[in-house]
Amino acid sequence: MNALVRVSLVRLVMVGTWVFVVAAILLLPRFLQLLYTDESRSINLYVWPMMIDSKKLIDFQKETGIKVYMHYYESNEELLQKLYVTGGKGYDLVVPVDYVVDLLRKKELLQKIDHTKLNFWYRLRPSLLHYYHDIGNEYSIPYFLSVYGLGIDPDYFGGKQPLPSWKLLFERQPEGYDVAITDVPRRALAIASYYLFGDEQAIADPEKRTAVEQLLIKQKEWVRMYTDIRGEDLLATKNCPVVMTIASDLWMIKREYPHLLFKIPQEGTFITIDSFVIPKASNKQDLVYEFLNYLYRPEIVAYHATRYGFCPPVEDADITGSGIFCPTSEQLSKFHFFKNSIPESLVNDLWVSIIAH
Repeated sequence: MNALVRVSLVRLVMVGTWVFVVAAILLLPRFLQLLYTDESRSINLYVWPMMIDSKKLIDFQKETGIKVYMHYYESNEELLQKLYVTGGKGYDLVVPVDYVVDLLRKKELLQKIDHTKLNFWYRLRPSLLHYYHDIGNEYSIPYFLSVYGLGIDPDYFGGKQPLPSWKLLFERQPEGYDVAITDVPRRALAIASYYLFGDEQAIADPEKRTAVEQLLIKQKEWVRMYTDIRGEDLLATKNCPVVMTIASDLWMIKREYPHLLFKIPQEGTFITIDSFVIPKASNKQDLVYEFLNYLYRPEIVAYHATRYGFCPPVEDADITGSGIFCPTSEQLSKFHFFKNSIPESLVNDLWVSIIAH
Protein backbone atom coordinates (compact mmCIF):
# COMPACT_ATOMS: atom_id res chain seq x y z
CA MET A 1 0.00 0.00 0.00
CA ASN A 2 1.63 3.26 -1.06
CA ALA A 3 1.86 6.33 1.13
CA LEU A 4 -0.84 8.26 -0.75
CA VAL A 5 -3.41 5.51 -0.19
CA ARG A 6 -2.49 5.25 3.50
CA VAL A 7 -2.92 8.99 3.95
CA SER A 8 -6.32 8.91 2.22
CA LEU A 9 -7.50 6.04 4.44
CA VAL A 10 -6.35 7.83 7.57
CA ARG A 11 -8.19 10.99 6.52
CA LEU A 12 -11.33 8.97 5.75
CA VAL A 13 -11.22 7.29 9.16
CA MET A 14 -10.68 10.64 10.88
CA VAL A 15 -13.61 12.25 9.03
CA GLY A 16 -15.84 9.28 9.83
CA THR A 17 -14.84 9.42 13.48
CA TRP A 18 -15.63 13.13 13.73
CA VAL A 19 -19.00 12.63 12.01
CA PHE A 20 -19.81 9.90 14.54
CA VAL A 21 -18.70 12.05 17.48
CA VAL A 22 -20.72 15.08 16.31
CA ALA A 23 -23.81 12.94 15.67
CA ALA A 24 -23.45 11.32 19.09
CA ILE A 25 -23.22 14.72 20.78
CA LEU A 26 -26.30 15.99 18.93
CA LEU A 27 -28.36 12.89 19.68
CA LEU A 28 -27.21 12.40 23.27
CA PRO A 29 -29.89 14.67 24.84
CA ARG A 30 -32.64 12.82 22.99
CA PHE A 31 -31.16 9.46 23.98
CA LEU A 32 -30.94 10.47 27.63
CA GLN A 33 -34.49 11.83 27.50
CA LEU A 34 -35.78 8.51 26.20
CA LEU A 35 -33.63 6.60 28.68
CA TYR A 36 -34.77 8.50 31.74
CA THR A 37 -38.36 9.43 30.83
CA ASP A 38 -40.65 8.04 33.50
CA GLU A 39 -43.65 6.72 31.58
CA SER A 40 -45.56 6.45 34.84
CA ARG A 41 -45.49 10.26 34.83
CA SER A 42 -47.27 10.57 31.49
CA ILE A 43 -50.86 10.74 30.25
CA ASN A 44 -52.49 10.15 26.87
CA LEU A 45 -55.08 12.57 25.49
CA TYR A 46 -57.54 11.89 22.66
CA VAL A 47 -58.75 15.23 21.30
CA TRP A 48 -59.67 17.38 18.30
CA PRO A 49 -56.61 18.86 16.52
CA MET A 50 -57.45 22.54 17.17
CA MET A 51 -58.24 22.56 20.85
CA ILE A 52 -55.02 22.51 22.92
CA ASP A 53 -51.76 24.17 21.87
CA SER A 54 -48.71 21.90 22.13
CA LYS A 55 -46.66 24.83 23.47
CA LYS A 56 -48.75 24.79 26.63
CA LEU A 57 -48.17 21.05 26.99
CA ILE A 58 -44.43 21.68 26.95
CA ASP A 59 -44.84 24.36 29.61
CA PHE A 60 -46.90 21.94 31.69
CA GLN A 61 -44.23 19.25 31.42
CA LYS A 62 -41.51 21.69 32.48
CA GLU A 63 -43.59 22.72 35.48
CA THR A 64 -44.72 19.28 36.65
CA GLY A 65 -42.57 16.66 34.95
CA ILE A 66 -45.72 15.10 33.49
CA LYS A 67 -45.48 14.23 29.80
CA VAL A 68 -48.67 14.64 27.77
CA TYR A 69 -49.03 12.58 24.60
CA MET A 70 -51.61 13.88 22.13
CA HIS A 71 -53.69 11.64 19.87
CA TYR A 72 -56.10 13.22 17.40
CA TYR A 73 -59.41 12.15 15.91
CA GLU A 74 -61.23 13.66 12.93
CA SER A 75 -64.85 12.97 13.86
CA ASN A 76 -66.91 12.10 16.90
CA GLU A 77 -67.98 8.93 15.15
CA GLU A 78 -64.33 7.87 14.85
CA LEU A 79 -63.81 8.57 18.55
CA LEU A 80 -66.93 6.66 19.52
CA GLN A 81 -66.04 3.56 17.55
CA LYS A 82 -62.49 3.53 18.88
CA LEU A 83 -63.64 3.73 22.49
CA TYR A 84 -66.26 1.06 21.90
CA VAL A 85 -63.60 -1.28 20.51
CA THR A 86 -60.84 -0.54 23.04
CA GLY A 87 -63.00 0.19 26.07
CA GLY A 88 -60.95 3.36 26.45
CA LYS A 89 -57.70 1.49 27.14
CA GLY A 90 -54.63 3.53 26.24
CA TYR A 91 -56.28 6.90 26.93
CA ASP A 92 -56.42 8.87 30.17
CA LEU A 93 -58.42 11.88 29.02
CA VAL A 94 -60.83 12.20 26.09
CA VAL A 95 -62.82 15.14 24.70
CA PRO A 96 -66.09 13.93 23.11
CA VAL A 97 -69.09 16.05 22.13
CA ASP A 98 -72.21 15.99 24.31
CA TYR A 99 -74.17 13.28 22.47
CA VAL A 100 -71.11 11.01 22.53
CA VAL A 101 -70.71 11.64 26.27
CA ASP A 102 -74.31 10.48 26.59
CA LEU A 103 -73.56 7.21 24.78
CA LEU A 104 -70.27 6.54 26.60
CA ARG A 105 -71.90 7.17 29.96
CA LYS A 106 -74.72 4.75 29.20
CA LYS A 107 -72.16 2.14 28.10
CA GLU A 108 -70.43 2.60 31.49
CA LEU A 109 -67.10 3.43 29.86
CA LEU A 110 -66.45 6.55 31.95
CA GLN A 111 -65.20 7.24 35.47
CA LYS A 112 -67.03 9.58 37.77
CA ILE A 113 -65.32 12.95 38.20
CA ASP A 114 -64.04 13.79 41.68
CA HIS A 115 -65.03 17.46 41.82
CA THR A 116 -63.06 17.95 45.05
CA LYS A 117 -59.82 17.49 43.09
CA LEU A 118 -60.68 20.26 40.63
CA ASN A 119 -59.75 23.69 41.98
CA PHE A 120 -61.65 25.42 39.17
CA TRP A 121 -65.03 23.71 39.50
CA TYR A 122 -66.67 26.69 41.23
CA ARG A 123 -65.39 28.96 38.44
CA LEU A 124 -67.14 27.11 35.60
CA ARG A 125 -69.94 28.92 33.80
CA PRO A 126 -73.19 27.64 35.35
CA SER A 127 -74.83 27.91 31.92
CA LEU A 128 -72.59 25.07 30.65
CA LEU A 129 -73.59 22.59 33.35
CA HIS A 130 -76.40 20.08 33.94
CA TYR A 131 -77.49 19.25 30.40
CA TYR A 132 -79.20 16.12 29.09
CA HIS A 133 -76.00 14.18 28.41
CA ASP A 134 -74.78 14.31 32.02
CA ILE A 135 -77.16 15.78 34.59
CA GLY A 136 -75.04 16.85 37.54
CA ASN A 137 -71.87 16.60 35.46
CA GLU A 138 -70.79 13.47 37.28
CA TYR A 139 -68.78 12.27 34.28
CA SER A 140 -67.91 15.32 32.19
CA ILE A 141 -66.26 18.74 32.46
CA PRO A 142 -67.37 21.31 29.83
CA TYR A 143 -64.59 22.89 27.79
CA PHE A 144 -65.36 23.90 24.19
CA LEU A 145 -68.74 25.44 23.36
CA SER A 146 -69.68 25.51 19.67
CA VAL A 147 -72.60 27.63 18.48
CA TYR A 148 -74.05 26.87 15.04
CA GLY A 149 -75.33 29.62 12.81
CA LEU A 150 -75.06 31.30 9.42
CA GLY A 151 -71.93 32.71 7.86
CA ILE A 152 -72.93 35.53 5.50
CA ASP A 153 -71.00 37.61 2.97
CA PRO A 154 -72.86 40.96 2.92
CA ASP A 155 -70.99 42.02 -0.23
CA TYR A 156 -73.01 39.50 -2.24
CA PHE A 157 -76.22 41.16 -1.06
CA GLY A 158 -75.10 44.67 -1.96
CA GLY A 159 -73.92 45.45 1.54
CA LYS A 160 -77.31 44.62 3.03
CA GLN A 161 -77.89 41.89 5.58
CA PRO A 162 -80.52 39.33 4.60
CA LEU A 163 -82.90 38.28 7.35
CA PRO A 164 -81.01 35.52 9.18
CA SER A 165 -83.04 32.36 8.72
CA TRP A 166 -82.40 28.70 8.01
CA LYS A 167 -84.49 29.43 4.91
CA LEU A 168 -81.34 30.91 3.34
CA LEU A 169 -79.94 27.37 3.25
CA PHE A 170 -82.97 25.13 2.86
CA GLU A 171 -84.99 27.01 0.24
CA ARG A 172 -83.82 28.12 -3.18
CA GLN A 173 -83.44 31.89 -3.07
CA PRO A 174 -84.15 34.29 -5.97
CA GLU A 175 -80.45 35.17 -6.16
CA GLY A 176 -79.70 31.55 -7.07
CA TYR A 177 -76.54 31.19 -4.99
CA ASP A 178 -74.85 28.01 -3.78
CA VAL A 179 -74.47 27.11 -0.09
CA ALA A 180 -72.38 24.84 2.14
CA ILE A 181 -73.72 22.82 5.05
CA THR A 182 -72.31 20.38 7.58
CA ASP A 183 -71.18 16.94 6.45
CA VAL A 184 -72.04 15.44 9.85
CA PRO A 185 -75.23 13.46 9.11
CA ARG A 186 -76.81 13.69 12.57
CA ARG A 187 -76.42 17.47 12.62
CA ALA A 188 -77.71 18.05 9.09
CA LEU A 189 -80.77 15.90 9.80
CA ALA A 190 -81.48 17.57 13.15
CA ILE A 191 -81.30 21.11 11.73
CA ALA A 192 -83.50 20.16 8.77
CA SER A 193 -86.00 18.57 11.17
CA TYR A 194 -86.00 21.69 13.31
CA TYR A 195 -86.49 23.91 10.26
CA LEU A 196 -89.52 21.93 9.06
CA PHE A 197 -91.22 21.09 12.34
CA GLY A 198 -89.69 23.32 15.03
CA ASP A 199 -88.43 20.18 16.75
CA GLU A 200 -85.11 18.46 16.11
CA GLN A 201 -86.50 15.21 17.51
CA ALA A 202 -89.44 15.14 15.09
CA ILE A 203 -87.24 13.03 12.85
CA ALA A 204 -88.03 10.07 15.11
CA ASP A 205 -91.48 9.99 13.47
CA PRO A 206 -91.30 7.99 10.18
CA GLU A 207 -93.59 10.34 8.24
CA LYS A 208 -91.69 13.43 9.32
CA ARG A 209 -88.41 11.66 8.71
CA THR A 210 -89.43 11.20 5.07
CA ALA A 211 -90.17 14.93 4.79
CA VAL A 212 -86.71 15.74 6.20
CA GLU A 213 -85.11 13.36 3.73
CA GLN A 214 -86.96 14.95 0.79
CA LEU A 215 -85.96 18.45 1.94
CA LEU A 216 -82.28 17.52 1.99
CA ILE A 217 -82.50 15.73 -1.36
CA LYS A 218 -84.05 18.82 -2.94
CA GLN A 219 -81.45 21.06 -1.30
CA LYS A 220 -78.65 19.16 -3.04
CA GLU A 221 -79.36 21.22 -6.18
CA TRP A 222 -77.68 24.26 -4.61
CA VAL A 223 -75.24 22.70 -2.13
CA ARG A 224 -71.71 23.46 -3.30
CA MET A 225 -70.12 21.32 -0.58
CA TYR A 226 -70.94 19.28 2.50
CA THR A 227 -68.23 20.23 4.98
CA ASP A 228 -67.64 21.06 8.61
CA ILE A 229 -64.19 22.54 8.05
CA ARG A 230 -64.20 24.42 4.72
CA GLY A 231 -67.43 26.41 4.79
CA GLU A 232 -65.62 29.57 5.89
CA ASP A 233 -63.14 29.22 3.02
CA LEU A 234 -66.01 28.98 0.53
CA LEU A 235 -67.47 32.11 2.10
CA ALA A 236 -64.20 34.05 2.04
CA THR A 237 -63.45 33.10 -1.58
CA LYS A 238 -66.99 34.13 -2.62
CA ASN A 239 -67.96 30.67 -3.81
CA CYS A 240 -70.90 30.68 -1.38
CA PRO A 241 -72.45 33.82 0.13
CA VAL A 242 -74.23 31.81 2.84
CA VAL A 243 -72.85 28.80 4.72
CA MET A 244 -73.68 26.81 7.81
CA THR A 245 -70.86 27.44 10.26
CA ILE A 246 -69.72 27.57 13.87
CA ALA A 247 -69.09 30.86 15.65
CA SER A 248 -65.48 29.97 16.53
CA ASP A 249 -64.62 28.98 12.95
CA LEU A 250 -66.00 32.20 11.51
CA TRP A 251 -64.23 34.22 14.21
CA MET A 252 -60.91 32.79 13.07
CA ILE A 253 -61.41 33.68 9.41
CA LYS A 254 -62.80 37.14 10.25
CA ARG A 255 -59.29 38.12 11.31
CA GLU A 256 -58.44 38.13 7.61
CA TYR A 257 -61.91 38.89 6.22
CA PRO A 258 -63.50 41.24 8.78
CA HIS A 259 -66.55 42.00 6.61
CA LEU A 260 -67.96 38.49 7.01
CA LEU A 261 -70.86 38.05 9.44
CA PHE A 262 -71.95 35.38 11.90
CA LYS A 263 -75.70 35.36 12.54
CA ILE A 264 -78.01 33.28 14.71
CA PRO A 265 -81.07 32.22 12.66
CA GLN A 266 -84.31 33.80 13.85
CA GLU A 267 -85.86 30.35 14.29
CA GLY A 268 -83.20 29.37 16.82
CA THR A 269 -80.04 27.32 16.60
CA PHE A 270 -77.95 24.47 17.96
CA ILE A 271 -74.94 24.10 20.21
CA THR A 272 -72.48 21.37 21.06
CA ILE A 273 -70.35 21.11 24.19
CA ASP A 274 -67.08 19.21 23.97
CA SER A 275 -66.16 18.00 27.45
CA PHE A 276 -63.30 16.25 29.19
CA VAL A 277 -64.06 12.72 30.37
CA ILE A 278 -61.86 10.07 32.00
CA PRO A 279 -62.14 6.56 30.54
CA LYS A 280 -62.87 3.91 33.14
CA ALA A 281 -59.76 2.03 31.95
CA SER A 282 -57.38 4.83 33.01
CA ASN A 283 -55.44 4.49 36.26
CA LYS A 284 -53.73 7.88 36.18
CA GLN A 285 -56.42 10.00 37.80
CA ASP A 286 -54.03 12.08 39.92
CA LEU A 287 -51.99 13.10 36.87
CA VAL A 288 -55.16 13.84 34.92
CA TYR A 289 -56.52 16.12 37.66
CA GLU A 290 -53.20 17.94 37.85
CA PHE A 291 -53.32 18.55 34.11
CA LEU A 292 -56.94 19.72 34.22
CA ASN A 293 -56.20 22.18 37.03
CA TYR A 294 -53.41 23.60 34.86
CA LEU A 295 -55.54 23.73 31.71
CA TYR A 296 -58.38 25.61 33.45
CA ARG A 297 -56.19 28.35 34.88
CA PRO A 298 -57.66 31.72 33.78
CA GLU A 299 -54.60 32.67 31.72
CA ILE A 300 -54.36 29.24 30.03
CA VAL A 301 -58.07 29.23 29.18
CA ALA A 302 -57.81 32.79 27.84
CA TYR A 303 -54.81 31.78 25.71
CA HIS A 304 -56.66 28.88 24.08
CA ALA A 305 -59.93 30.80 23.74
CA THR A 306 -58.26 33.65 21.86
CA ARG A 307 -56.25 31.21 19.76
CA TYR A 308 -59.19 29.05 18.69
CA GLY A 309 -62.11 31.46 19.08
CA PHE A 310 -64.29 29.66 21.63
CA CYS A 311 -66.18 31.09 24.58
CA PRO A 312 -64.22 30.30 27.78
CA PRO A 313 -65.73 27.65 30.06
CA VAL A 314 -64.68 29.63 33.14
CA GLU A 315 -65.93 33.08 34.06
CA ASP A 316 -62.60 34.69 34.95
CA ALA A 317 -60.71 34.17 31.67
CA ASP A 318 -60.06 37.60 30.16
CA ILE A 319 -60.93 37.76 26.44
CA THR A 320 -61.68 41.49 26.39
CA GLY A 321 -61.56 42.96 22.89
CA SER A 322 -61.32 39.58 21.16
CA GLY A 323 -64.75 39.72 19.52
CA ILE A 324 -65.40 36.09 20.49
CA PHE A 325 -69.10 35.24 20.56
CA CYS A 326 -70.23 34.26 24.07
CA PRO A 327 -73.98 33.61 24.27
CA THR A 328 -75.82 34.79 27.35
CA SER A 329 -77.42 32.33 29.75
CA GLU A 330 -80.81 33.33 28.34
CA GLN A 331 -79.68 32.62 24.78
CA LEU A 332 -78.19 29.26 25.75
CA SER A 333 -81.44 28.22 27.41
CA LYS A 334 -83.18 28.61 24.04
CA PHE A 335 -80.61 26.74 21.96
CA HIS A 336 -80.86 23.06 21.09
CA PHE A 337 -78.62 19.99 21.11
CA PHE A 338 -78.04 17.28 18.50
CA LYS A 339 -79.46 14.52 20.65
CA ASN A 340 -79.50 10.80 19.89
CA SER A 341 -83.10 10.94 18.62
CA ILE A 342 -82.64 8.02 16.23
CA PRO A 343 -80.07 5.18 16.13
CA GLU A 344 -76.73 5.81 14.43
CA SER A 345 -77.46 3.06 11.90
CA LEU A 346 -80.64 4.84 10.79
CA VAL A 347 -78.81 8.16 10.59
CA ASN A 348 -76.22 6.59 8.29
CA ASP A 349 -78.87 4.90 6.12
CA LEU A 350 -80.71 8.19 5.68
CA TRP A 351 -77.54 10.04 4.78
CA VAL A 352 -76.49 7.43 2.23
CA SER A 353 -79.93 7.68 0.64
CA ILE A 354 -79.71 11.48 0.47
CA ILE A 355 -76.21 11.58 -0.99
CA ALA A 356 -77.03 8.81 -3.50
CA HIS A 357 -79.84 10.82 -5.16
